Amino acid sequence: MNGKRESHGSDYETDYLTDEIGRKADSFLDAYDQAAGEGEEGDARPPFLMVLSTPAPHAPFTPAPQYEDEYEDLRAPRTPSFNYVEESEGQPAKHWFVNSPPRPLNDTMLEYVDDDFRNRLRTMLSVDDLFDHVLSRLNTSGFLVGILVDAPLCQVQLWQDVTI
Repeated sequence: MNGKRESHGSDYETDYLTDEIGRKADSFLDAYDQAAGEGEEGDARPPFLMVLSTPAPHAPFTPAPQYEDEYEDLRAPRTPSFNYVEESEGQPAKHWFVNSPPRPLNDTMLEYVDDDFRNRLRTMLSVDDLFDHVLSRLNTSGFLVGILVDAPLCQVQLWQDVTI
C-alpha cells in the first residue's frame, strides 16, 4: 500500500480484500477529515481523489461468508448464443477458444458456468456494501456535494454471450 508491502492471510475478518479496501477508504477519509479540520474556519475543503478498485467480479470469485449461499437457484442466462455451436462450410464460426472441447458444453461444464456466475454476483454484494458504506460516510461528512462517483461495470454477463 503506497509503496509498502503488506502481508495478508486467509482470515475473513482481517483479509477479505473488498473489506480491506473499505478499511483503507475509512483510514483515508479519517486522515482527510483531520487535515481538512485543521484549516481556518470557513475555508473550503481541498479536493481529493479516492480510487477504490476491487477484484470483484473477477476470478477467483470468492464470496464473503455472509453471501456464500445467496442465489442458490440462479443460473447463468441462457441467451440464444449461449452454448450454441455453429459451423459454416466446415469451418468454425467462432473464436478458437470457444470452439475448444467440449462442444457444446456438457452438464458438468454448465454447472461450472452456473457456479461461476453465482459466485461473481455474490462477490458483488460485498462491493455493494463497500460503496454503501463509503457513500454513506461521505454523505454524513458533507462531502457528497460536488462529488463525482465513477463506478465502471465489468462484463458480468460474459458467460451468457459466448459458448465458454
